Amino acid sequence: MNDVTFLESARHLAERMIKESPEAPLAYGYLLAKGHNPDAETLIILKRNRDSFLNYFKAAPGEAKKFLTIGESKRDESIDPIIHAAHASTAHLILNLDEVITIE
Repeated sequence: MNDVTFLESARHLAERMIKESPEAPLAYGYLLAKGHNPDAETLIILKRNRDSFLNYFKAAPGEAKKFLTIGESKRDESIDPIIHAAHASTAHLILNLDEVITIE
C-alpha cells in the first residue's frame, strides 16, 4: 500500500478533495472512494487523522514537499503543500480501507 502508484493516487485524490469540495474535503474523498458518505464516527476519525498530519507537516514542511513529489505526475502547485500533504495522507488512509480494496 506504500507503493509509489498508491501514494501518487492518494495525492491526486487529495487534489480533488480540496478543489472540488473545499467545505467538506474529507467526506468528499470518502464518498469518491467508497460510494457513500461517512458516518459521524468515521468523519471524526478522518478529521483526527488529517489534523495529526497537519501538525506533523507544519513542523516539518520539507517533509510535506518531499511527500508530494512521489510519483511521475506533477502536483497542483496552487494548493498549499502542507494542506495538500495532510489531505494526501488521509486520502491514503481512505484508499487503504478494506472496503475500498476488496469487493464483497
